[in-house]
Amino acid sequence: MKILLINPDNPAEAGRDLYTGEIFSALMSVKTDFRLLFGLPLALPTLAAMTPAEHEVRIIDEMVEPIDFDTPCDAVGITAMTFKAKRAYAIAAEFRRRGVPVIMGGIHASMCPDEVAEHVDCVVVGEAEMIWAGILDDLAKGQLQPRYTAFDAPEIKQLPPPRYDLTRHQHYVILQLQTTRGCPYNCNFCTVTQMNGRKLRRKTPEQVVAEVESLIALKRRPLPVVDHLNGGVKTHLATSTIFFSDDNFAIDRKHALAVCAALEKMQKERGMVLSWYTQVNYRTGLDIELLEALRRAGCQILFIGFESIEQETLDAMDKKMNSPESYGEAIRNIKERGMAVIFSTILGGEHDTEASATRLAEFIEAQNIFYVLPNILTPYPGTLLRTQMEGEARVINFDSDRYNVRNTVFKPARMGADSLQASYLAFCARTFSMQRMLERARVASRYPKRYKLPWGFRPIFCASLCWRAVRLAAQGDISAGTALRLILAAPRFIILDGSLSAIGMLATAVDYDAFMRSEHAGAREGVRGIRDAQVESV
Repeated sequence: MKILLINPDNPAEAGRDLYTGEIFSALMSVKTDFRLLFGLPLALPTLAAMTPAEHEVRIIDEMVEPIDFDTPCDAVGITAMTFKAKRAYAIAAEFRRRGVPVIMGGIHASMCPDEVAEHVDCVVVGEAEMIWAGILDDLAKGQLQPRYTAFDAPEIKQLPPPRYDLTRHQHYVILQLQTTRGCPYNCNFCTVTQMNGRKLRRKTPEQVVAEVESLIALKRRPLPVVDHLNGGVKTHLATSTIFFSDDNFAIDRKHALAVCAALEKMQKERGMVLSWYTQVNYRTGLDIELLEALRRAGCQILFIGFESIEQETLDAMDKKMNSPESYGEAIRNIKERGMAVIFSTILGGEHDTEASATRLAEFIEAQNIFYVLPNILTPYPGTLLRTQMEGEARVINFDSDRYNVRNTVFKPARMGADSLQASYLAFCARTFSMQRMLERARVASRYPKRYKLPWGFRPIFCASLCWRAVRLAAQGDISAGTALRLILAAPRFIILDGSLSAIGMLATAVDYDAFMRSEHAGAREGVRGIRDAQVESV
């Protein structure tokens, strides 16, 4: 059989998505008008790897290529997060109209199977790897069931490397892998434990290396760099940046150290280096031995869910493992070892007021944190938070397009819904303006950095980046003022500094500024939507 696996595009009405890095990608792309995005959900190349060899499988990412609905196929598989659900349903309708059965899985299908069942032929609940072959077997026999549930979590040590060879991998800045799955914690806003369980499952270090090797085998054009960790040795990056999308890479410290050692050994044997990042708890920043291991293995950034700087808010989220009084020390330790911090935070917690966002912005400035991901608290289906808020009649908007962590869809406890949205916008304006971003980037660039471009590449790259900024301004994608600030800052960040980190911060500053302007452009409509939803809920 011929199977299509599809990742839907973001709904246009949901607004600009910070996680796609659209402007960053446009600036960093070598080819003009080449769509470059951060990455593809790991579910599709993973499921493709689990497809029996007798079937032909193709992966289509609508974010980088259009869907040809007349493509001959025997079945379509779709994965979607909640905010992409309606687009997934529209895709399903087109294929079903042509007589093609549609199977939908992923987080939204697992949390809302009855809703999804109204739009597709088959719903898959839970982690599908171990039941996928059976589903296809039933399909081939004409016995496809309306629902399949994975009652047992797959042992991920048995999984083959994801099939990125079936993707348009050249379109992605980041390629995702995993070393563990599951989380022993149970934060009330998170779907991880509902989907992946609280028991930690691990891949072996050898398995992780094999998966990295499969990415290297894609033979992407290597980027020459100077590795300052090894005394300024000139080498090249083995592949594009890898994101180990573990819920917490370091939750099993012994396993994390073993994986780091295996990655470090692989790079030495190959004579090349990796650039990668992952998600950890903030306590990793207090573990000097682990930080050093991460640094030697090529880790460049640690994504950390700090969520809040106020303990009572964290307690209400059941995120009691976080201690704000230690945040500063953890952040300094990470930066001193040449790694950056992505500060992920949540606005709108049970104890948050309008002043909470201001205090948070002040903390970020005091700690000089460059990468920040603000999220409005969102009661996703399947979470403990959703159950609580539905019981209190506090969910005011059920439009799935709005469930993208940038829209207020509930009644906050200590402020109005429109006040929370306004606080979020004010936070973005203060944190993401080009001027503020460059100020923080200048301080951040003083910390040691491992990878730098050779001197000969820097002027060419600088001129190319500036030209792309001019084109983006001419197209109206960024403001003329933003483009000018980039051009003035480029020689310092690209030619004088030349580190991959500094170049990335410069491009990110433009991207964040564009995101902030996009959010404010849609603010009037967003606040109107909140008020309409409040009226309807009364």
